[in-house]
Amino acid sequence: MIIRQLFYGVARFEDIRAEIGVPKSVLSARLSSLIEQGIVAKRPYKPEGGRTRYEYLLSRTGFDLAMSLLALLEWGNRHLDLAGAPIGPVRRSDRAKLRVALLDEEGSEVALQDIRLADLSK
Repeated sequence: MIIRQLFYGVARFEDIRAEIGVPKSVLSARLSSLIEQGIVAKRPYKPEGGRTRYEYLLSRTGFDLAMSLLALLEWGNRHLDLAGAPIGPVRRSDRAKLRVALLDEEGSEVALQDIRLADLSK
């Protein structure tokens, strides 16, 4: 849930806590663990007249993990009968629907039946 909130742009400790309803000690411990694992980065900010505080952002590693979560969301929307309207990613500027896709290095989409797993070190 923390990663989801960061992906949505909720970056400040108290805002994250309010969104997911978790105790301060639990959120602090989980953020510390995510920072230690390189999934989340911490950046200082100082409100006018206040003390230095921190906001939390997804690192490149965290962003890549969020992409996996979007793929799971897309799968759930397609295959599970969930109550309520489905949610999914849209482009901010025009709300165009987005989907997760497999792309080659040139950016062309590749069909699932056209892939196989291979040793990438060779």
